[in-house]
Amino acid sequence: MKKQIFLIGYRATGKTTVGKEISKIIGWNFVDIDSEIERITSKKISDIFKNDGEDKFREIESEVLKTLSTLDNTVFSTGGGIILLEKNREIIKEGFVVLLEASIQTIMKRMMNDNSRPPLTNLTLEEEIQKTLSQRQPIYNQVYHVKIVNENISVQTIANLIANIIPFKG
Repeated sequence: MKKQIFLIGYRATGKTTVGKEISKIIGWNFVDIDSEIERITSKKISDIFKNDGEDKFREIESEVLKTLSTLDNTVFSTGGGIILLEKNREIIKEGFVVLLEASIQTIMKRMMNDNSRPPLTNLTLEEEIQKTLSQRQPIYNQVYHVKIVNENISVQTIANLIANIIPFKG
């Protein structure tokens, strides 16, 4: 197993916030894959979706993941759909994978304050979350080593828990 931690899960489940905290605790690098995509392409993810489509975004996401997967001692926050492609799942499974979950109500509340990501469908926010989660949940379940429900628990508590259960140190 590579010395990598991959945080996966739906949007607004705390992957970036928790990932930054874990990296502080264990002294590893932190990489937000979505931020790297924006840096490398000089485009906002919402613009890539709008102008180039989801397939193009997933292609870029895979290339960025493949490039970054050479880094050891790194905590990665992934985009919610990174698990959709088998080649991405294979890369992620080489590290320690933590699935962060939250209730639909919590996700909705958190997403109301975030305009950085485009809606994926023409459904209401609640319908979109329900539909997308129902499609992705079986795939998330194939990949993770540990699942944590990020509800009514502090970021520090979750990060400490993960830091204490990773199968490698330093």
